[in-house]
Amino acid sequence: LASYSGRIGNILFVICSAYFLLDSKKTKWNKIFTILFDSMIISVFIVICFLCLGYSLSLNTIIRQFFPDIFGNVWFIKAYVIFYIFHPIYNFLISRMNQWWHLVIILILILFGIFNEVYRINYGESIVQFICVYFVVAYFKKYHNDFCNNKKLNIIGFIYFSIMFLLISISKHLMFFVRGGEGLVTLSDSMVSPVLFPVLFFLFNIFRQIKFKSSVINYLASCSLFVYCIHDNELLRGILRPKYYSYVLSINASAHIAWIALCAIGMFVIAYLLAILYKNTIHRGTSWIANKLELVLDKGWQKFMMKIHF
Repeated sequence: LASYSGRIGNILFVICSAYFLLDSKKTKWNKIFTILFDSMIISVFIVICFLCLGYSLSLNTIIRQFFPDIFGNVWFIKAYVIFYIFHPIYNFLISRMNQWWHLVIILILILFGIFNEVYRINYGESIVQFICVYFVVAYFKKYHNDFCNNKKLNIIGFIYFSIMFLLISISKHLMFFVRGGEGLVTLSDSMVSPVLFPVLFFLFNIFRQIKFKSSVINYLASCSLFVYCIHDNELLRGILRPKYYSYVLSINASAHIAWIALCAIGMFVIAYLLAILYKNTIHRGTSWIANKLELVLDKGWQKFMMKIHF
């Protein structure tokens, strides 16, 4: 069950983004530049640390670390940026289609997402699934907002689909070596899962109606991108974590669950401490550069439009 944590976090992030981006009318390019700059700088910092510690890395690996989003080292950043850039187009389409066509588009996107998940065809399925989540959230917000605001129905739905999710997850584990059991992966692990997605959508609706303010939560949330870029870095994921497990399991393999929990907690705490440090130092510079770049682009676009107009 713990292995679903990453997928759950990804789906929740897209659901939250979709709900608020539906009210957005333009792409904020400074936001895109900031995300890409931060992702690159964190990746470069990590590879420099590995080189300073004496690790022998290939030229290809070093180049990949300098351009993490081009090579998809942290796949979520690349997928989210592309998804975000085109969100005004999604909003334009959503505002002009009727309910029937909205459902048709959702069905096509779900089938496409499931097809990719089952056959593991890697041609932008993550972005397609992001868009699918976006259109589903838009459908409920536009046509069934009363349901989204009904706390009782969302709690019932959350409990019902959570039980289904648990049962399917357990069944998938039991059928791991059974031919044909792979089909259960799509039901429980995919971003367009007809079981997991409803659980998280209902959960979002429940929490959305809880009124409270917390500067601590807001601050920690503002560091989440940096935490992701640190903990899911290719070198940490492919070199450091395997070394850690190799070492601790050689000490006591029977305590593997405790070692996994220790690794998760340790990386969470360390990544957040580094993220907070980064936010209060280098991020201020990347944010300033991104804002300046957006101003330059806006001026260039305005001049271009004036020339076309006249």
